[in-house]
Amino acid sequence: MLFDTHTNLMWYPDHLSDEFVEFAWEAKRAKMKLSPDVYFAGSDSPQANAFDSRPEQLLQATADADKVIVFGIKAPFCGINADQELIATFVKEHSDRFIGWCSVDPNDADCVDQLEHYVNNLGLRMAADYPPGTMLVRARHDWRKRRHERSHLDPRWRDLRSSDDTTPQIL
Repeated sequence: MLFDTHTNLMWYPDHLSDEFVEFAWEAKRAKMKLSPDVYFAGSDSPQANAFDSRPEQLLQATADADKVIVFGIKAPFCGINADQELIATFVKEHSDRFIGWCSVDPNDADCVDQLEHYVNNLGLRMAADYPPGTMLVRARHDWRKRRHERSHLDPRWRDLRSSDDTTPQIL
C-alpha cells in the first residue's frame, strides 16, 4: 500500500499571496537544484502558479497512491489562506482515497470554534496549526515580536499548544 502523508489543496491567487509566492519561489528554485523530486506544478505554468495544487492536479499527482492525506494551510500572516470547506468537499468526493486534515490559525479569536466545526461538521481529521513564523523566516521574527498580542487566544487552544511556539503543531 502506498500512502502519501502530505499533500495540499490550494493555489495562487485564491489561497496564496503575491508575497508568499515571491519568497517561496526563491526557496523552491534552490531546492530544485539540490533535489530532482521537489513538486513543481509544471514548466508550462506561470511562475506564480508553481505551487498550485488544484483538484485535477492533486488527483493526477497522487494517482498511484492508495491513500492520501490532504490539507490546506491557514496562515494568513504568511500569505497562505486555504479554504477548509473546499478541502472537506474534495475529500467527500474522493473519500475512497483521500483523508482530510484541517488547519487553523491560532491567532484567530475563534480558532477553537473553527477547529470544532472542521472536525465535527465537515468531517476533517487532525489539525495542523501554522502560526505566523513557521513558513517564512521573515515572518518568524514578526511572530516572536507579536507574542504579547496573543492574549486573545482561547485558553482551550493554549492548553493544546506546546511551549515551542516556532514549530507547527499536529494535534
